[in-house]
Amino acid sequence: MYEINQAPVVPMNDKASFFRGRCLSVIFRLRRLPRSQLKQACKDLGITWRELPLDMPVRWNSTDKFLKAMLYLEGAIRLVLRNQQWDKSVRDNLTLTDNDWEQLKEMERFFDLFRKPTIASQAEKYETLHNTIPDYLHILRQLNVWKAQDDQLTLQAAAEASYDVIKGYLDKALKSRHSCVALLCDPRYKLKILGYLYDAEGGENSEVYRRAKAHFQSVFSAYKRRETSLAEWDRQQAENAAPERSPTPEHHDAWRLDPFHGFDEFVASNQPLQQLPLRAGGSTEVDRWFAEPLLERKATPEEQRVYMQSKIYDFPIIAQMARDFTAIPATSAPSERVFSQAGNLVSKKRTRINSENIRYVLCLRAWGLLPDDDINDDYDEEEAWEAILDVEGRVIRWERRAEVPSR
Repeated sequence: MYEINQAPVVPMNDKASFFRGRCLSVIFRLRRLPRSQLKQACKDLGITWRELPLDMPVRWNSTDKFLKAMLYLEGAIRLVLRNQQWDKSVRDNLTLTDNDWEQLKEMERFFDLFRKPTIASQAEKYETLHNTIPDYLHILRQLNVWKAQDDQLTLQAAAEASYDVIKGYLDKALKSRHSCVALLCDPRYKLKILGYLYDAEGGENSEVYRRAKAHFQSVFSAYKRRETSLAEWDRQQAENAAPERSPTPEHHDAWRLDPFHGFDEFVASNQPLQQLPLRAGGSTEVDRWFAEPLLERKATPEEQRVYMQSKIYDFPIIAQMARDFTAIPATSAPSERVFSQAGNLVSKKRTRINSENIRYVLCLRAWGLLPDDDINDDYDEEEAWEAILDVEGRVIRWERRAEVPSR
């Protein structure tokens, strides 16, 4: 489910282009003269200067950002390396050739395939799990195309190395119940997406199709049993909810004063107990759901939500399944993001916040009711205080400054 966030395997027979690019990134970041020359080259070429990020081999998104920045500054980097006189070893060993730039472009194209599904799967404001299987299938299709190309060897090698890894992730997703149920609860796909994608393997008779349908039917049966149990519990509660009124002493002439004397007791003794009907959900709800026309494939998450709300009475059990299963996040990125926010909240300058307040702040920020932390990381608490010295230069006390000096 969340494996799409892991780094795709990128083997390269010749890693010289990556090595040179990483070395140049460090040089342009840490050395003053190359950095200033790169800024001037960007200005001469009319492009905006960008900081070259450092590539971390264990995180593919950092490699993707590194490649994009390198290719964006290609003209400026070529200009600086061609005219530079500050390091002969850089000119002899780290100057990128035309072949190196072509390899970097092929790898940037390779990482582009993973960027959009990864960003979409890390969202917090709309459902993501139902897109996992279609995203894997889209990636595998494109990798198959690249594997057949002989004119771009770097891209071909990367596709061949990544195909088996992504195929393993897809097999795990298809065998997991939550991914299949979330996909079939999507009104844009349902079972038709699997029949279309696995048409060569038999369509409706393929193993994947039958397995996904069995997962959906099993979950539906469990939800229906729970719904029946809840209805039975409601019925028993209604039987036991008959009010017990304490008898009130009647006046001996009550039958003379009230013309309806005794009528309420007569009605209560002759009226049967109310029977609550079982909640909706017939045995053909699954068949009717799969026979329902599909929603437009390009429908927005809001349109999908409105559609499911309109079908809540037609498909009550499936609507409950959709609420439960599509709410599962496709990746662990949202929860990890919360841990990062908590780490930023509890800093060395704010160590006495109790756990209850931390939970309140994190929840309010996640709900959009509280803005993100705008504390300045460069702010130094010591600069806000001024030492009051005696005549011998010893500190008598500390007083807060009227205005904190700015950096």
